[in-house]
Amino acid sequence: MVCDDALLAETAKQAGNTHFRDKKYQHAIDSYTQSLEHQENAAVLCNRALCHSRLEEYGAFLVLLWQTQHGPWNLTPPSSKCVDPMKTNIRTRLCRSKKR
Repeated sequence: MVCDDALLAETAKQAGNTHFRDKKYQHAIDSYTQSLEHQENAAVLCNRALCHSRLEEYGAFLVLLWQTQHGPWNLTPPSSKCVDPMKTNIRTRLCRSKKR
């Protein structure tokens, strides 16, 4: 049922947000994945990509970032509020890794 899927998606998303705030990024990824299984949502996909970035899993980060904008789901692109911080985050991390 559509209503149930929306509720389950929102519940899993909120759990992911809580895990993210607690810096439990792998748990957040799992929750965001559950949310996406119930309802496709570019912002949740974007959140999951950001978790991969925080775990320094840049390959997964870049794939998910691409999917939010060009992927097979044809999702509405996430707002610049979501994408711009991720771009800044990866640039910062790449610069730091080059300085090491």
